[in-house]
Amino acid sequence: MKKWIADCDKKHTAKNKDQPNCNPKRSGMRLPTRLIYVGSVGKATKIHLDCSDTRDPGLKYIALSHRWGYPRDDDEWTDSDGKAKNFCTTNDNLVEFMDPQLGIDFAAMPKTFRDAIEVTRGLGLEYLWIDSLCIIQNQSDNADFNAESRRMRDVYNGAYCTIASTGADGTTDGFLNKKEDRACVRIETTRKVLDGKTPDSIDDKPCTVYVCDAIDDFKRDVDGSDMATRGWILQERALSRRTLHFAKNQVYWECGAGVCCETLTRLFNRRATFMSDPDFPSQAGKYLKGMKIKFYESLYQHYSSLNFSVMANRAVAMDGLESKILTTFLTKGAYGIMDGEFLHRSFLWKRQEPLPEGAMHQIPFRKNDPTPPSWSWMAVSGKITYLPVDFDTVDWDTYHVLSPFRNTVDMLGVVADSQLVPIKAVARDINWKTVSSKAETLFLDREPVPRGIPGLKCVVMGTKKERPRAGGGRLDDSTFRFPVLLVAPKDLPAGYSGTPLYERVGVGKLEDHQMEAEPLEKQWVHIS
Repeated sequence: MKKWIADCDKKHTAKNKDQPNCNPKRSGMRLPTRLIYVGSVGKATKIHLDCSDTRDPGLKYIALSHRWGYPRDDDEWTDSDGKAKNFCTTNDNLVEFMDPQLGIDFAAMPKTFRDAIEVTRGLGLEYLWIDSLCIIQNQSDNADFNAESRRMRDVYNGAYCTIASTGADGTTDGFLNKKEDRACVRIETTRKVLDGKTPDSIDDKPCTVYVCDAIDDFKRDVDGSDMATRGWILQERALSRRTLHFAKNQVYWECGAGVCCETLTRLFNRRATFMSDPDFPSQAGKYLKGMKIKFYESLYQHYSSLNFSVMANRAVAMDGLESKILTTFLTKGAYGIMDGEFLHRSFLWKRQEPLPEGAMHQIPFRKNDPTPPSWSWMAVSGKITYLPVDFDTVDWDTYHVLSPFRNTVDMLGVVADSQLVPIKAVARDINWKTVSSKAETLFLDREPVPRGIPGLKCVVMGTKKERPRAGGGRLDDSTFRFPVLLVAPKDLPAGYSGTPLYERVGVGKLEDHQMEAEPLEKQWVHIS
């Protein structure tokens, strides 16, 4: 492992233009608010949290990426009600954990944390970042979590290296466990060598060859691991400039130059290219618009399929990733929606699975949680995909669909909740007489029957791109299906008299005759 890191330190730098720059870029980054001081091998020291202002800004630290959770049948880590007892920093033990004399009891830690400390020391570093210890947990207002979770981008991107407990099923499993012996076959044979008698004289020299099963399978061991199904892990891996994956069968080294195995094999694959990109997503930034759209749709679709212990975290667990995507694509946005040339397609997400199994349910956000608007797929649980709209076939309507980011000017990146405004759009009634009772082109997030939603309307996102017909005239638009948002009225606050308030309830495609004629006075609505 030290050899992998030393090789990466030496070759993968900004000075070597032929190689990716995997070394952490710390300029402009603050150190994490808290780091765990672990000391060094053979040095008696008390492990404790260090949040002093005197720390060297260039200090090197390791970040741990791990799966939360404990076995339900582990009495040591569950209470009398069978609930997990997480080993974490709270308001009650914060002062003790920060005290260099009292500190954190190494023996009391779950094995995954102890193993991470051993690896950090073994790599010659004295500082480690673990989310559950470096972020104060279980606060009634989630104040520290809400603040620190927004800084994940810098924590992982600024780490000297990330340790991933990929093969561990939970926090108590650990990852420095004995691997199963590999069966092998011994073959006695010979190999031809120069015998030195003459320049061309060759002799057969006895040798032994060992043949065993191949174990190099990064797709299975890392991409296909149970840990990879967890929502927070996607961001942690993508933002890390380089990672040591402690899988069940072996350790893998992942950096911008590819993947190295304990067997001395080097692997490369397209998915690893993006996840290994030390400046994620710089490679996608070189794409043309269509490929950029495919990139973010694929990423968000994958993220929506991942699991969370607390579903409210779906809205923040890729905040750092989203920030990097937005700045790389030179735009702004929030909650999985991108502004500018990506805006209208971003709105056209839909449930991936048929009803009732695929129904998307409102996430019960906690007090002080960032709460996405209804137009974001982060406001609901469930897998998403996107309404298929061929490229270069639609003129997106920027006059009758106004961006929720319109109050921010000359800005890139994630827009704060305080700066978001409702979508302002023109809504039209649906001509239900012309819409099939099955409504195969309408996709509601939760309800199976569109007609069952009182006041349901549609917002036309774009019109058919005008193309001249060969020989003169225009193409027939009568069968063109307009991409639409489906919206329903919200309960209005007492005394409210402004623009009608609506919420998004689905998407679809409708032909012109399936919508009522637009009245002379357009019906503007706010979608929040």
